[in-house]
Amino acid sequence: MPDAHWDGWGRGEAGLRQDVSESKLPDVPVVVLTSGQAGIPAAPGYDIAAMNAIWKDVHIALARSVPRGKHIDVPTSSHFIQRDQPSVVADAIRWVVDNMQTPRR
Repeated sequence: MPDAHWDGWGRGEAGLRQDVSESKLPDVPVVVLTSGQAGIPAAPGYDIAAMNAIWKDVHIALARSVPRGKHIDVPTSSHFIQRDQPSVVADAIRWVVDNMQTPRR
């Protein structure tokens, strides 16, 4: 990962939560999938378990930040959910399609 990717982690959980709370997502169905296994190495000096816990919390907050958001925990998947459990991804896509409607005003 480039160094810039890890800069966000330096701000910690509060910084990541701020990013979510300030996001301006459109009113569309959103599914956020969270893998349970990192699958990628952490940068030196970072605690991967702590990073994963923060990341999951941020995913849950992101799903809750939109009216039609849904969070799905995929504990047995690596970072590459689409490869490890494609049926979960397909189900999430179906949920989005099934929940499409005219945006609320």
